[in-house]
Amino acid sequence: DSNVIHDVGINGIGVSFNWHSRSRITNNHIHHVYGDTDVVYNHGILLALCKGWLIERNLIHDIGYHSVISGLGVNLGACKSVTVRRNEIYGIRGNTDWDAEAIDFENGTDSSVAEFNYIHNTDGVAVLLSGSTELNSVTRKTYYTSRGGVDTSSMGDFNTIRYNIIKNAGLDANIPVIKASASDSVAQTNNAIHNNTIIREDKPA
Repeated sequence: DSNVIHDVGINGIGVSFNWHSRSRITNNHIHHVYGDTDVVYNHGILLALCKGWLIERNLIHDIGYHSVISGLGVNLGACKSVTVRRNEIYGIRGNTDWDAEAIDFENGTDSSVAEFNYIHNTDGVAVLLSGSTELNSVTRKTYYTSRGGVDTSSMGDFNTIRYNIIKNAGLDANIPVIKASASDSVAQTNNAIHNNTIIREDKPA
């Protein structure tokens, strides 16, 4: 909690393989996570194979200026029951047409919530819901069951995107503000997207 993290090369905060509920990342200022020519992606906050985390009241900006493909603000990879709320995220940059999302529910993240965030001035979409690949599904289920749990989710389902204020997200590429994309032709079901405020302004000539 309450860290100032800046001028780093890959990730501001990164956590992997942590299936413990009630962990949190809160009240941090993460900025100028640049990447370099050897880094494909870099992140403000990255969680992979985590469950039950809270990401709240963080200020995240200026991510990904020099990475090979893009930066991402908050990236959840194959996670479950994570809440991302009341964060301000802006200045997420991409060097290709890929990614540069403010919030990415990636690789079948499910049962998670993005709410009350203020997202503005990003190259990519504000929120991406990305379906699971077979490899991600097997990896997560193996990890979870090895710790005494039974993962019965179909991956990429039961997420909620609500009450966010989104301004000028994806404006440069004329891409969707909120996007759902499946992987391996696996449909996503029971995701709810509602009551978000979306503002788009034309760029000056």
